Amino acid sequence: MDKIEETHQNSLRTEEVAAIIEKMPSRFSYFVTLIILFITTLLIFFGWTIKYPELIKAQISISATHAPVKLVSNVSGKIEILHNSRMLLVQTGEYIAVLKNPAVTNDVITLNNLLKKINVHSLNYKDHRHFFPEQVSLGELNSKYFSFLSSLYEYLDYYKTEPINLQEDITKTLLASQQNLLRNAQDQSIILKNKYNLALGDFKRDSNLFVNHVIDPSDIDKSRLNLINYQQETKAILKEIYTDDYQIRESSNKIEQLETQRIEKEREIEVNLLNSYFELKQNISQWEKTYVLIAPFDGKLEYLNFWKEGDFIPAGKEIFAVIPQEKQMYGQVLLPEAGAGKVKIGQSVIIKLNNFPYQEFGIIKGKVSGISLVTNQQTDAVNQNKVNTFLLTVELPDKLMTNYHKSLDFYFDAKGIAEIVTNNRRLYERLFDNLRYRLK
Repeated sequence: MDKIEETHQNSLRTEEVAAIIEKMPSRFSYFVTLIILFITTLLIFFGWTIKYPELIKAQISISATHAPVKLVSNVSGKIEILHNSRMLLVQTGEYIAVLKNPAVTNDVITLNNLLKKINVHSLNYKDHRHFFPEQVSLGELNSKYFSFLSSLYEYLDYYKTEPINLQEDITKTLLASQQNLLRNAQDQSIILKNKYNLALGDFKRDSNLFVNHVIDPSDIDKSRLNLINYQQETKAILKEIYTDDYQIRESSNKIEQLETQRIEKEREIEVNLLNSYFELKQNISQWEKTYVLIAPFDGKLEYLNFWKEGDFIPAGKEIFAVIPQEKQMYGQVLLPEAGAGKVKIGQSVIIKLNNFPYQEFGIIKGKVSGISLVTNQQTDAVNQNKVNTFLLTVELPDKLMTNYHKSLDFYFDAKGIAEIVTNNRRLYERLFDNLRYRLK
């Protein structure tokens, strides 16, 4: 009986399944199927085409190759402002303001300009004897300036008169005269020597004749007297030769001494001139560092307060800033080491500056141009924790032009957020990331 009931139930199920299979789908089922297929196709399409970037966020500051420089007073005193206009263009080395001191500023400026015009190794009396003023008020620089002026005058006067060269020329002329006298005396000595030899021969001959009673005693006396005269003349000329030779040696020695003296004197006055020149320049530089605010490069002058002529400025006070005109901007990023391995050179960077809300002004696009190889420990501004960071340099190809086509004003050290696009991944890859991780 049980078997018959079981066979009957199976028969009924088979008929129901067959009826379902043989039954054609209704119109509603057909549309549902199409909708499911369409949605599935859209999901596959958008999962493949839509890319969702991976971002690493970090703090960024905008800087430039030439940063602005703030000018600080080194001493306390009342200020003398030489440029009263804000955002005025200044040039390298230009005086901006001076703190009151005993020196007259225009006198120092004039002197400094004159020192730059001369070549201390090439001076001449005509152009430089009255080149520098004598009536100046330089305060603490006075002693150095007049010491230089004294050395300069000594140098120029010496090379104009050349007293040692004059003495040397006189001595050389005297030496030439003495040498001529010596040559004449030597020539005379040769002549006298010949005369003496002849007189000696006459005396010998007369002596023989006198012995043989050929000549009178008076004749032999004349021969003897003639021989004696030539002997005396020969001795006198030899003495003259000795004297001339001695004088020649003295003159030659004096010429050598004058040459040595000339070299030493020239070296002395040149060293004194150079020493006083460079001491004066060094003291002017020190005076400038102490009292003067000077433009370090070409740029725009900006006041850091509402200064006016005669204001008392304490030492160490920031007074002006000089902003360079030509600058190449770049970003500096402190990248935390967590996930820093994903960052590569050439990756895109999205920059949102704090002082220009990106919803209104847009974002700035940059590229990673440099990554440090070692970490640097920084203090977290929020939690005050020590954080290891890498230093990234971000190139700004469009400078500060945003995606809204707005050119932003440049502010040094402007802060913001940098979003580094490390991987532009497809949507379906993100959906299956967790699954892939678990399967592996």
